[in-house]
Amino acid sequence: MARGDWTIVGRVAIRYANGRQVVVAAGGRFKSLDEAIGHWERQEAERRNRELAELGHVVNTAFKRMERACRRLNEIKFETGDLV
Repeated sequence: MARGDWTIVGRVAIRYANGRQVVVAAGGRFKSLDEAIGHWERQEAERRNRELAELGHVVNTAFKRMERACRRLNEIKFETGDLV
């Protein structure tokens, strides 16, 4: 995400991400607004990567189950002679 995606007013940056408004401010732990934005973007990237990994696991599990079901179906067809 580029800094251009943010609306910057003074020491506060605002943007919409995933349907919600995100407000990041400089100060406290972050000396500059660039540091605060960079921190939020790193956290957001890590969260997105975790969610994509979880989704990948679900999809892989579904494909493995489908593959096992197809093998069983083919074995049944072979045993009964119902070849298509």
